Amino acid sequence: NRLAWALLGDGGRAAEAEQAAARAIRLDPNEADFRITYAMVMKQAKHTDRARSALHDALRLEPDNAVARHELATLDVTHRNPFALGRLARGASGLAGALRADPTQQASRFMLDVALRRFLVYAAIVLALLAYIGWRVLEFSVPGARLLAAAAALAPVGFAVYFVGRLDRSLRAYLRTVLTYGRQRIAAVTAAVSTVLLLIAVGAPEAWLSWLLGLAAAGGFAARLLTVSASNAHVRSAGVDVPRISTATLVIVAAGVGVIGL
Repeated sequence: NRLAWALLGDGGRAAEAEQAAARAIRLDPNEADFRITYAMVMKQAKHTDRARSALHDALRLEPDNAVARHELATLDVTHRNPFALGRLARGASGLAGALRADPTQQASRFMLDVALRRFLVYAAIVLALLAYIGWRVLEFSVPGARLLAAAAALAPVGFAVYFVGRLDRSLRAYLRTVLTYGRQRIAAVTAAVSTVLLLIAVGAPEAWLSWLLGLAAAGGFAARLLTVSASNAHVRSAGVDVPRISTATLVIVAAGVGVIGL
């Protein structure tokens, strides 16, 4: 088991680390820590399904193992499908469970913040993209643009209800705390204003639609940027280096400027 960890830290020796971790399990199949080691090796090798299976095995052996709970939840949180809300909510709940098992585990507290902030980023993306598509569709179909305005207003709400409904009461209270702090509070207000503009666009005169949809799309992009900025600031506060400006951010800024300019 120690050899597997040593090889894991020595880049490029993942196959040897896997052999060592697997042998440790064969020598003592009832030791949960050996399953966790194997999961970490598989995680580094990008074999997520095998890592998840090993962590489930560890939890069958030790249901209250905080490390296994944390790592399993982290796999759900770091999954990058923005529409896999059930998985993200499951990850947040798993991290809360890891904290209950070991309240001193700061890594779980940190990842829980990341999970909730990631949900807010995804909600802002849904709002911005649908509003932008509605603004573009306006050139060809006014009814289509109104329909997309309604979808852009209601989809993030449905998105939020689906996610929040899968959190327990304490996590919902914690999410409200995240929403009302610093840059995230500004992002929440911006998203709310954009949603109101979209609802107005559903029944507004045709001459208003371009401005309403354009401003709502720009507001959605701004909410996304503010949310990502708040999330990155949180990550940096833990000593993890993240780039100040990413390629995705530059693309979104360009799209937002385009909406306002056109």
